[in-house]
Amino acid sequence: MELDQTDASRVLKDLVYAYRAENEASLQPLEPRTLRWFYALLARIDLPLSVGMQSHLRDLLRVLEARRNAVLGAEDDDASDVPSDVVVYLLHDHFGCIL
Repeated sequence: MELDQTDASRVLKDLVYAYRAENEASLQPLEPRTLRWFYALLARIDLPLSVGMQSHLRDLLRVLEARRNAVLGAEDDDASDVPSDVVVYLLHDHFGCIL
């Protein structure tokens, strides 16, 4: 299923808010692989994002980076080892669509 820009922006916004709410409320350390998956997901989105959404993403990534560095130390956050089909599966599983 193809998404237009409005649908994709909505999905991304929902993902950002859900991820932020879940992880800011949690005392569990953020796993490096979770962060790599998130980076891989963002890398797959090729859309012009609004200034507000760019700001939300920067804030979220700053929170994730700070938590990862504080709890887990300097881990490798290279997303190259995350297969793209994993990202597609996660999107499809949680949102019923593919970007």
